[in-house]
Amino acid sequence: ECFNDMQKSVNSIAAETEKLLKKQAKREKMEKAACDLKKFSDVLMVQTTLDALGSDITREHFKTGKHGAVVLTEDNLTSLDELYRLISPNRSEEDTKDTFMTKLNTSAEHLQGLIESRDKPACSTTYKELMETLN
Repeated sequence: ECFNDMQKSVNSIAAETEKLLKKQAKREKMEKAACDLKKFSDVLMVQTTLDALGSDITREHFKTGKHGAVVLTEDNLTSLDELYRLISPNRSEEDTKDTFMTKLNTSAEHLQGLIESRDKPACSTTYKELMETLN
């Protein structure tokens, strides 16, 4: 009888542990999904902001601070232009599939450095400073 009681207790503890592990795995999966969604959101923010800087009117707003735009220096704008070229690969007629994939991977590495705000040199500044400028 004592053995049966102990076995029931062990089974109960095992079942409870399994439930907790499943809950923890589900929580971690949801946190990872939220983190991934934030990264995608950040990439879209970077792309739309850099695309907008291609417009002379928008660029002037950032130079002067019109319409609530943050004032950016010419150095800031030059760094952002350089970043745009780094993360926006162009496909040329001469590109093979492999060379274009290499360009895409290089661009992805630059985007990753930017999104993670790495304190690593890029575009005459650092990814961290570029991300602060974009935010």
